[in-house]
Amino acid sequence: MKVIDEIRHMLRLAEDPGASQAERDTAARRAEYLMVKHRIEQIPEEENIRKVDIQTITIEVKGGTSSMAPAINRGLCYLAGSLDCVAVYNQYRRHSKVTIAGDSSDLAWLMEIYNSAMKQCPLALKEELKGRTFWSDSNRYNFRRSYTIGFFQGISDRLDELTKKETQGTGKDLVLADRRRLSQEEIDKMFNHVRRAARLSHNTDGLCRGIEDGYSSGIGQKRQKLQGARKVVAA
Repeated sequence: MKVIDEIRHMLRLAEDPGASQAERDTAARRAEYLMVKHRIEQIPEEENIRKVDIQTITIEVKGGTSSMAPAINRGLCYLAGSLDCVAVYNQYRRHSKVTIAGDSSDLAWLMEIYNSAMKQCPLALKEELKGRTFWSDSNRYNFRRSYTIGFFQGISDRLDELTKKETQGTGKDLVLADRRRLSQEEIDKMFNHVRRAARLSHNTDGLCRGIEDGYSSGIGQKRQKLQGARKVVAA
């Protein structure tokens, strides 16, 4: 039984006139204990609850290992994690395929954010490159790749902060954790062997600049509330 469900059950039992006084007292203490343990101040409204609809989508990223594709692949993984989804990718010679599992509402929101990032990141990178000089083409490429990864990471950091702010003390973070678990299970069913990608070398300056610009880009900032149609947090 999920924690939220157990708390609801205990609260109902604590007010059940058909239960004995001892049973009602025990149920009330149990509900209070669980709420304190998990730092829950408010139980989500049951009328907002719907079943989680775990689905998968596949995004094709053009380009091989010497393009921006490896950075975009990792960026998508950052975004997926910040929206309670799970992503894996396969890198081929001239393209990549990123498979993402998550609730249908989260996936829809992820695609909007991804499309916005793919429009804004190149423009921001172009501005960042103005006036910069590099020792070699590989150094320039490393800066561009690091900036792109950082840009996606900055967006993800902001999304994490927004989610934490909206769920703190409500118990909804437990529901999101369960949603992530279901997404991971879906990926595990699709891919028997998932290995960690080789670590990319980073240009520290490019990565930091990308994180700063991605965070301040405003992408994802004006999303609907967690109880809205796009990102429902109750399972």
